[in-house]
Amino acid sequence: MNRWLIIPCFNEEHRLSAQRIIGYPESLHCNVLLVDDASTDNTEKIINNVVDLSKGTISSIKLPNNVGKGESIRQGFHWVISRGATQVGFVDADGAIDQDDLLALFDALDKNPSRKGIIGSRVALLGHEINRTSGRHLIGRIFATFASFVLKQPVYDTQCGAKVFRVCENFNAVLKSPFSSRWGFDVELLGRLFLQFPNPPKELFLEVPLRRWNDVAGSKVGILDGVRTFIELLKIKIALKKWQRQFR
Repeated sequence: MNRWLIIPCFNEEHRLSAQRIIGYPESLHCNVLLVDDASTDNTEKIINNVVDLSKGTISSIKLPNNVGKGESIRQGFHWVISRGATQVGFVDADGAIDQDDLLALFDALDKNPSRKGIIGSRVALLGHEINRTSGRHLIGRIFATFASFVLKQPVYDTQCGAKVFRVCENFNAVLKSPFSSRWGFDVELLGRLFLQFPNPPKELFLEVPLRRWNDVAGSKVGILDGVRTFIELLKIKIALKKWQRQFR
């Protein structure tokens, strides 16, 4: 097993914790790739320090131009897959998710060799600590409802910034072309995967409720971006139809 976790970074000097990132390889049994999306603050300096302290378990790449979260992750996927990755995941740089929950996502992928992907889900359940701002939660719930119609699958939380996948021919096909949406790329990524399995057996994809989540101040996605992403759902729907014709 060659497991990699990708962390996209753009101007994260106030949210990127070197101590937290350095702990990922041991706690998650993985390597880590930090993708610097042409940051203009001290993010690169922090990343270089983390890489130096990691003793080879953490790598980084710096993109020459700012391309957005989706393209940063797509390029990160290509980078780690070219180095033999068999499992890949991504998580935001802000530390909103617990390491234990990240490990649970990878473990869920391990438990069934036929599984293609595990999606983290922020569900407020008894005994769980899901702390989100009211505005972001409301927009997220409305967006996820419409996104499920686009995907034709009952995904509760399409935008949770924690997902893991098994590298296979189908996943490689998903990465061949850039996503049309800068911020709603999660929907497009899942849509491309689902289109390859029109009636996916339940064991292929699994949504796992997280035990803890804390919204962190300084998110690059604001209310205006949320509204813009709703508009992008129509563009994503059109893009998925076009991608499906090319895939076939």
